[in-house]
Amino acid sequence: METTAIVIYISQLTNRAKYVLDFVFTEYFGIDYKVVHPNDFDGTAGISYGVSLEDCIAIPNAEILFESGIRKIDYTAGLWEDLETILPSDGYTIPFDIFSSIFLCLSRYEEYETNERDIHGRFKSPNSFLVKNGWINRPVVDKWLVKFKKVLREKFPELIFVEKKFAYIPTMDVDHAFAYKGRRFSKMILGMMAHPTSIYQRLKVMTGHSKDPFNTFEWWLELHERYAIKTLFFFLMNDNGKHNANVSPDAFILKKLIAHLSVKHAIGIHPSYNAYTENLLSDEQTKLGVKTNLSRQHFLRVHFPAYFNWLIENNIEQDYSIGYADRNGFRAGTTQSFYFFDVLKNQQTGLRLFPFCFTDAVASFYRPSTDEEIQEEINNLIHEVKSVDGCFTVLMHNDSFSDVLKKNNWREIYNNILCSLFGSCA
Repeated sequence: METTAIVIYISQLTNRAKYVLDFVFTEYFGIDYKVVHPNDFDGTAGISYGVSLEDCIAIPNAEILFESGIRKIDYTAGLWEDLETILPSDGYTIPFDIFSSIFLCLSRYEEYETNERDIHGRFKSPNSFLVKNGWINRPVVDKWLVKFKKVLREKFPELIFVEKKFAYIPTMDVDHAFAYKGRRFSKMILGMMAHPTSIYQRLKVMTGHSKDPFNTFEWWLELHERYAIKTLFFFLMNDNGKHNANVSPDAFILKKLIAHLSVKHAIGIHPSYNAYTENLLSDEQTKLGVKTNLSRQHFLRVHFPAYFNWLIENNIEQDYSIGYADRNGFRAGTTQSFYFFDVLKNQQTGLRLFPFCFTDAVASFYRPSTDEEIQEEINNLIHEVKSVDGCFTVLMHNDSFSDVLKKNNWREIYNNILCSLFGSCA
């Protein structure tokens, strides 16, 4: 008789343990699980955690799931045949604590371990064990689970797994919807003074004789319609300070653009640079003019757990900020979305986090690269995601596709991304 449930022998079903087991079995594998204390073992085959039981798949216990609070973790690498791991331990069917390893990745535990931040208050990517171990460009969590699934299928052929399918999510941050239009008068004058050579072009755009160079939205929409793909647009609704938008959030032309895009595509809020520290999110959501529960933080200025609890307080249900500004790859080791787990409170929340693995900002601002180098990196990321039937999520900016002060041909690069993703060019 076929079954979709599996027995897991574990001495404590803590909040951390349940969080991981739910992600692994309920969400990723699509199978039910039943928790049984090892002392109640009755001979039924299953998974034994931290103990070896007859006819069970044994997994070591690094005690992390049974703890509360934060401690320094030893991220020494191990091997599971040809696959890199952490928390290794000999003498078990699975030679590392796969459950605690996944918890460390998804909860972003390492980001609680240090107070060292960059100039924008962000966790420094070189401090991640995934970067230090050279794994940042591989979705290690997904790879562990693909291999774990093979072990489970061999041991329990009656289990019915949900089959993963490759998916693509294009997202766009609209920091500057327009290069010249929609600015407050004071910003327009300052712009002319700072860039006097652009005055002629600026006047042509303002008088309707030329298209605003940052208005690349129709090109983007037409391209994605060929592939029947929807986009998530995140709008920055604050023009105060040097790190925020140039376009006024009150500009009619911006409101019109948001309304136009919202007809067929999802709209999210892009909380401004100081939105968290100055508690501006509610006001910026109001200015957006479209009801939304989606967000991505400007400059990716996030920190665990306070920032994400603040999002929850402001009725955000999905956040797309999990990725690095200065480095492409898999910040949480996965291509899949997952719930935010507050390590300090030791509890799962209802906020869903959606990681991205590539952004144009890396080459534009942090790691100058040729078009060929960018394309090679993208192709490698796509290969990694497809190898685990994962979700390939990108973060692009509308102004990257303009012809103003751009060192890379992002239109050609992005066209090639879609061709690589779908096997042909529409």
